[in-house]
Amino acid sequence: MEFICRSCSKPTNIPDAKVPVGKAFNFACPHCKEKVSVTAEETVAKKEQAAPQPEQKAPPSAPSQPSPQPTESGDVLAVAPGDDVVEYFDEDDVVAMICDNDHGDEFAKIMEKLGYKISRPKGIIDAIKKMKFTTYHVVILNETFDDQPESGYTLHGHLATLEMHQRRKIFVIRVGEHYRSEDNMAAFAESVNYVLNVNDIPQFETLFQRAITDHDRFYKTFRDALQQRGIY
Repeated sequence: MEFICRSCSKPTNIPDAKVPVGKAFNFACPHCKEKVSVTAEETVAKKEQAAPQPEQKAPPSAPSQPSPQPTESGDVLAVAPGDDVVEYFDEDDVVAMICDNDHGDEFAKIMEKLGYKISRPKGIIDAIKKMKFTTYHVVILNETFDDQPESGYTLHGHLATLEMHQRRKIFVIRVGEHYRSEDNMAAFAESVNYVLNVNDIPQFETLFQRAITDHDRFYKTFRDALQQRGIY
């Protein structure tokens, strides 16, 4: 189904099977990153428009034509049919993306306890594609997740390319064996918000709550200014 962004007027195609018919939902426009709100009525109307028409048999003399095949764009970050990258969350949900193949279950348990919805991408490209449609409040990234770059991409590198107003919405945690937890200089050097040593994962709940509270307090004035200008 095709939905038009009211901000940039560009269309976004979402696979029919991924649209929650009869339910309102939001997604981030992959073009301008603004939030696109879709009403329940729109989903029903789009579904009806997409409903297949009764098949009409061609006259016996009419030759059958082959179905057109999609062309390959060659862009590994382009969302292809069948990609399971659109995730649906309620407007008030807080969402964490966990990119850690070693300690992901531990982080997921803690974040769910703190009220977060969880996203677990399969790899780097999957994570980047998901970010086209969803703005995550927290991204937990183990340095080992980027050990094997996919088509030259790393998630850490992708986060560094985000527009400033979009990046500021994401609290990025870098996890590794050589970090000293709560080392602000190391976090600054890595262009992330927080660094965590893997040995401190058992204390992560307490460390995270303290860090996110300080972060929200620090950026409150900045966010209020963006909201007044309608860009947050």
